Amino acid sequence: MTVERIPAGDRAAWLALRKRDVTASEIAALFDAHPYKTRFGLYADKTGAGVDAGDNPAMRRGRILEPAVAEAWFEERRERLVKCDEYLRCSVRRIGATPDYTRPNGEPVELKTVAPERWEEWGHAPPLAYQLQALVQAMLMDAPRAWLAVMVDNRAKDLHVSEVPRHPAAEARITAAAAAFWQQVAAGDMPAADYSRDADAIAALFPRDNGETIDLSGNNRLPSILSRRAELKAQISAAEREAETIDAEIKAAIGDASEATLPGWRLTFKTQTRPERVVAASTFRVLRVTDTEKPKARRAAKQEQPA
Repeated sequence: MTVERIPAGDRAAWLALRKRDVTASEIAALFDAHPYKTRFGLYADKTGAGVDAGDNPAMRRGRILEPAVAEAWFEERRERLVKCDEYLRCSVRRIGATPDYTRPNGEPVELKTVAPERWEEWGHAPPLAYQLQALVQAMLMDAPRAWLAVMVDNRAKDLHVSEVPRHPAAEARITAAAAAFWQQVAAGDMPAADYSRDADAIAALFPRDNGETIDLSGNNRLPSILSRRAELKAQISAAEREAETIDAEIKAAIGDASEATLPGWRLTFKTQTRPERVVAASTFRVLRVTDTEKPKARRAAKQEQPA
């Protein structure tokens, strides 16, 4: 396997490099094993419509604690890890990776931090997604193995190290899955969406309407989910009305006081001032669902009433 080694550069340059390939951190999506990304989301990313996840508390924790994981490795193994600042890319298979660190012998080491409760959920072992990530790194670096170093973010900052040896059969499946994915992209063959996870990716893929009307009468699933949607919306509206009624009673009980207490509860009803602000113009699509049968049913019922 011919692999390029490209300086990663700044974040923008690094993201641009990753756009061309299925990366080690994404490969699990092709096996429905990624904790955050689906095949549909990956397709959206690689066709230019993906949504940058931006930053979040878990990513921030990982950045802050990454040097600590490397230091814990040194304390336990008396071996200094080398920070990797290259993007590794096989342009033929369009697979890439940026290992966190390498051992002095060149074997990649992927560093992870995890909350104690999540470590328990994992069964005290790295999940498949991270094992695949490490395996792809070893494959691209032509190393005999990769390593996963997971620090549990508890008081002791426990470090758990796992060896990920090369696995020819798994590597063959990885390269075949990547090839099949890029064939899908080239053919415009969009993977099926996971509607519970892909709302943002769907919005990114279809940001504007084209002014046309399509006939969905052949879609046998839509009538049932539209009916269910109507039921849920009615339940939400009823619950919101009940909550507003309760709020009104609570406010009346507090009167002009700022706070109120009662066993098991603390209530505040303080005056606040919202600063004036100008909201920038934005363009977005709005879904509106209209039940065209209900008005017909009401008119029919009215006509049937005795004079």
